[in-house]
Amino acid sequence: MATLREKRAELERSRDEALSQIGREEEFRRSGRAPLAGDLPEDLVRLYERSREQTGLGAALLRAGRCGACRLDLNASELNRVKAAPADEVIRCEECGSIMVRTEESGL
Repeated sequence: MATLREKRAELERSRDEALSQIGREEEFRRSGRAPLAGDLPEDLVRLYERSREQTGLGAALLRAGRCGACRLDLNASELNRVKAAPADEVIRCEECGSIMVRTEESGL
């Protein structure tokens, strides 16, 4: 019986340590995000936050013609629309609504 109590106490300590570490990491990310978000247009930050609340991801890479958020391939007409869009235009996935970040890996 004492062994089970000791094991339980050990597992609870391990859990509490993990939760504490997660909290520290979350605070670290939040504190690093604030100055970056401050340099972005307010409407873009609002769009990102709204998308993050709805989908769990505010933005994801467009890689090889596939949305990094929902993992669906863009059809030919959607790819053409993205290709034709100006580089500074915010592009959203028609399927999941996440902002798609275009890079050299986007397959455009």
